[in-house]
Amino acid sequence: MTLPSDAERDKEVQPNLVRAANPEGKTSADDHALPRSSSLTENSYERPTSAEEGSIADTELPPDSHDELATHNGENQDSKLLDELPQQWSRAERINYVTKSYLEGLAGLDPAALPAKLTSNSELVARSTLACIREWYGEDGKERPVYVPGGPPAALTAWQLAMLAARWHRIRRIAHAGLGDTTLDELGFYQSAGANRGLFVADESALRALILGFDQDVSDPKMREIIGKLYDIAPRVEKTSDRDAIPCKSRVFDFKTKTQRDYDPDVDVFTSKLAVDCPRTEPEEPMRFLSDRSPWQFSDWLLDLFEPLDDAEDVANTVWEIISASVRPGVRWNKMAFFYSTLGESGKGTLVEMIQHLFGEGSGAYCSIPLDAWGGPGNDFKLEPLLTAFAVLVDENNVGEHLTFLANLKAAVTGDRIPINRKGRRVITIRFRGFIVQCVNALLSTKDKSSSFSRRQLFVPFPKSFTGAAFPEIKETFLSDTKVLEYVLWRVLHMTHYTLSEPKSCRDLKEEAQIRNDLVREFWVELREHFAWDLLPFPFLHHLFEAWRVRENPGSKPMGKQTFTDRLMEAVRNDQLWFSDGRDRVINRAQRMLGEEPMLHGYGVPSDSWNNKAKTYKGLQRRTSLPGSLQELTDLQARDNADWERRAVEDDGVVDPAHVRDHARIRRMGSGCTCPPRGGATKPQPALTAAVKRSRAIGLALVNAQADADARAKAAALVDAS
Repeated sequence: MTLPSDAERDKEVQPNLVRAANPEGKTSADDHALPRSSSLTENSYERPTSAEEGSIADTELPPDSHDELATHNGENQDSKLLDELPQQWSRAERINYVTKSYLEGLAGLDPAALPAKLTSNSELVARSTLACIREWYGEDGKERPVYVPGGPPAALTAWQLAMLAARWHRIRRIAHAGLGDTTLDELGFYQSAGANRGLFVADESALRALILGFDQDVSDPKMREIIGKLYDIAPRVEKTSDRDAIPCKSRVFDFKTKTQRDYDPDVDVFTSKLAVDCPRTEPEEPMRFLSDRSPWQFSDWLLDLFEPLDDAEDVANTVWEIISASVRPGVRWNKMAFFYSTLGESGKGTLVEMIQHLFGEGSGAYCSIPLDAWGGPGNDFKLEPLLTAFAVLVDENNVGEHLTFLANLKAAVTGDRIPINRKGRRVITIRFRGFIVQCVNALLSTKDKSSSFSRRQLFVPFPKSFTGAAFPEIKETFLSDTKVLEYVLWRVLHMTHYTLSEPKSCRDLKEEAQIRNDLVREFWVELREHFAWDLLPFPFLHHLFEAWRVRENPGSKPMGKQTFTDRLMEAVRNDQLWFSDGRDRVINRAQRMLGEEPMLHGYGVPSDSWNNKAKTYKGLQRRTSLPGSLQELTDLQARDNADWERRAVEDDGVVDPAHVRDHARIRRMGSGCTCPPRGGATKPQPALTAAVKRSRAIGLALVNAQADADARAKAAALVDAS
């Protein structure tokens, strides 16, 4: 080991204390074990023998380690080096030097070959004592050591114990909030054996027990100082963020290459893992037999859960993707899954329990945080399990709960920062890397109606009920069977997706959930196709909404105009019939608001209840751009014809059903109808210029789309004929 230069000696050699552990910057108690004296002779004494006391059983070196230690850390080499220490060096410099020298001597050893902890303690105390000798005083045969001021250590300093612990246990500072934020780190130590093999365990009480293995007499103040020193010296690392690295029971699976490797503490930083290993070769799907002797396999059972749906196979495939997402914490899925059914024994809870078996009970790799526990009063410490979990799997939620505090849940879904409050400890911030599955028996009722929450949702319907026809052995035995779990894990890890599919049944259920959760959206979906005007002013819509609300939801509370407009803008964001250029865009009514709007009369809203005389408004406009497909245009023309027939009856007052269609056809052409004296129009027939233009555009687009379709069919026929 190279001796430091004179300039380096003047620098502070030992690391500074962490301020939280030692805010006053006091020296460790063992630095004052021996009194200082201005007289060299008064300060010349031998180290007390009590400093070497320890457990005999723990001071023996492990088998086959003596030769390796002798090679790396021979006594003669140490003595020679210590004889050459500069006399002007301070006590701290000498202890620092000998500690680093001792650890460098062990640098090439595997952790399994390191000496016993109490042995290393005794050895390092002895070397530190030797290093603190400045010179020998006295005649031959009666020489006594002269120590540097402060004398030899009676025990290892906090810094020395921290250095030993860091070397023996691969201690790291886990940066939960990322390497850019140093205030929220947590100490973790590597487990090379046992159930947690391959993991970094962030457990301070367990870390204290490991430190006590070096010195059983460490006091609480000194223990806090040691932990503070560890924060100074331990390398900072982030949890493994490789989206393809999946920690299995005894190996790491690479999703991209479909290969497996051993855990590597220099590469992998995992705090939890699966309880099942992925087989190295494709396993045959296990078959079990039910109590009625009929065969059972997981894949068939999963598909059977969704058989009533038209797209059952697509929904089952989505569930396979969800299982895969649950065990792949490195991928940002940006969605959470809701398994939904109002029926009992639908299979959704059983399926979630199977996913839990992949992680193992009590492993900390998954946790169960229901929807109403993500924030708000009484939930201060509910999120702490997210520190180790990489899946949230909840098989039961309260029915009818109105969810108010969803900010933390939304952040968890997208991997954003979440504050974690822990009992008796400081609040830290983490980025949750994992997937969330929630079982619900009712569609959500939330304060947050925004698209930022709805786009995070993936609803999966469970349409069947097995009440009276359930086989309890499926849940109690089959889905915890190791062979079944290994097959499921192999299959989900040999998929190729990085996003989640959303079949039609899932999309329809999500739309229903949005409508049920938002009164404004329900109002809009119900009435959007029945307006006559092509411009719908916001004040008009608000008055109409209030009238509709009183009739359809008499127990609901009135809604302010601004809140209504905000919610309406969300509802029409992806509307194919209506759009908004922004809530502040002023639009000339021109030909867009011809005649009376029938909706006003339908809900008893007086025409003069809002500013109906203005020439410009802020509001929604009917789309004039048309779809391009033949089927969409055909459907659009059918709806347009229905609108004209409705106008014939409601606006023009046609009473003869046999005349309605002809009257609508004539009016659609832009003309007034010369109605028969009986059954014809009983009201004035105003010009509906905008509606006429729209009908003509639809007709022309339909003709062009039909011509394109005919041309493609003809070309295809020629190819087939050749």
